[in-house]
Amino acid sequence: MTTTPEPLTAAVSLWRNAADQVLEIAEAAVPLSEDQFATMSFDGPAGGGDREVAPMPAEDAVNARVDAYLGHSDSVLDQIAATSKAGQPSSVLEESIPVLLAGIELSQALMAASQDRDESVRTLGVSDDDGPVRLSGSRAVLDEFGAAALGQAPAVIELPKELVAKFEALEDAGGKEVWEIGKDATLLAALKYGVDKAVSKGSEDVQKAFEAAKKALHWLKDAAVRIVEWVVNKMRNLLPEQFRKTFDDKVKDIKDKISEGAEDLLGDVLGKIWGRDSAEEAWGTALQTKVDLTDAESRLPTVISGQITRIGYVSRTRKGVKTVSSILTSIAAGLGLGLDIQIILAALALVLVGVVCAQLWDGFNDIEDLVPSPA
Repeated sequence: MTTTPEPLTAAVSLWRNAADQVLEIAEAAVPLSEDQFATMSFDGPAGGGDREVAPMPAEDAVNARVDAYLGHSDSVLDQIAATSKAGQPSSVLEESIPVLLAGIELSQALMAASQDRDESVRTLGVSDDDGPVRLSGSRAVLDEFGAAALGQAPAVIELPKELVAKFEALEDAGGKEVWEIGKDATLLAALKYGVDKAVSKGSEDVQKAFEAAKKALHWLKDAAVRIVEWVVNKMRNLLPEQFRKTFDDKVKDIKDKISEGAEDLLGDVLGKIWGRDSAEEAWGTALQTKVDLTDAESRLPTVISGQITRIGYVSRTRKGVKTVSSILTSIAAGLGLGLDIQIILAALALVLVGVVCAQLWDGFNDIEDLVPSPA
């Protein structure tokens, strides 16, 4: 049994506490109008090694708590990078995914809470009739992602032993999740725009769009966008260079298959892009040359369980992305942010697709790596 390093455990604890403090702001905002919220005060961020801050006006408290949350998020990612197995980029990315997706969950809570009361209640699926609002669903998601950041993933699901079942399970999981992303009209439009404008390559336009949005938005929305910006930037930086180049080159193929309605072909396309052929060739060559695959075959049942689990995390986060996208789209024209919001939503949609594709790439590599090197 692997023991989680104490610095990582401490960092995750502070991060989780900081996330709760941001959620408290969202919970308080749900039943209030913007003017009512502005009259409130909240304690500044506190906990762990943070210096306690006296009560401050609501807007200042939002910014201070988001600052603290992003700082603790960076600390967790730093600890993951320091303790990840062999420091491999793919390992650092996969262990960081829960923290990145937690940022999206938190951002959608802030964004939803910034709406009128009735819209906030409907979007978040909560009620304020019986007392203070509590975003139990968001807290449960953050609890799960916090446990995952500590390596406490859900129990391994035993998959079929046949090699072909491993390939198909990985393709099916990735294909279904990418298809679900594409089924939402707003996310599909964002994905198409992102591909056509090469948003995945991290152009200056992306940073300019975030800066414009943060200046124009207020009352929790700017805080939500700040967290989205952090997620987008961190995701880009954590992608291994080899994966990033392929993703930039091939994401158009993925977009085209979704646009064509080719649901039944999407898994096959993803498999070919992310390494199924190479993995099949490695196993075929080993069988032909009589390489002993006893150990490799014994490890097949669980080899991609981690990747399947992380693809499942995207399913939990997709609703949050749709919420953020819907709200930003509805207010973009009135604020003169049409193009900037398009770019931001494109970058966010590409984060989801990128997480899924990274898990396919990593999974096929893991299956191939089971084959021992020739003596």
